[in-house]
Parts: sequence; C-alpha cells; structure tokens
Amino acid sequence: MPDEAPTTSRWASALAHAIEIPAALLVLAEIVILGGGAFTRYVLHQPHHLTDELASILFMWLAMLGAVIALRRGEHYATHDVRERRAPETREWLDASACCS
Repeated sequence: MPDEAPTTSRWASALAHAIEIPAALLVLAEIVILGGGAFTRYVLHQPHHLTDELASILFMWLAMLGAVIALRRGEHYATHDVRERRAPETREWLDASACCS
C-alpha cells in the first residue's frame, strides 16, 4: 500500500492545477469585461448593462474557486483571521479540530 500516497498527492496536485487554471482565466476575463464595460460607459457614453451582470456572475465563480485554492494552501483569510484573534489555548484546539490541516 505505499504506492497510494504518491498517487494521492499526484491526483491532488493535478486537481489543484485544474482549479487554478480556470481561476486565472476568470481573473483575466474579469479584467477584460470590466475594462470593456468602463470603456463603453465613459468613453463611448453607451453603457452596456450585460457587462455588469456577467462580471458579477464570474466574480461569484472566482470567489468560490479562490476559496478552494486558498483553503488548500492554508491561506484562507477567514479561517486565519478567526484563528489569530483567539487565545493560544483556543488556537491549539482550533488547529486540532480543523478538518483540512
């Protein structure tokens, strides 16, 4: 059974890359969509309302994928903030009871 650990880490690494690539593409899409929306609104004086709605939907996807990436890296802001504001004894308990440590 020692072969399972490298396979598991290989699959986890592949899954991480499979999540990071679409997240990076979503960031690029957000930049293009919001930049185009600002250009049409302020330069052409013809706002296109679809850009705001599309950017909102893509931002929700980006937030979910970003949370997965951050949690996998152990850098999720919300959990870090909650942990750091606690007493050392409570931090130890939180670390011990964390599901993804």
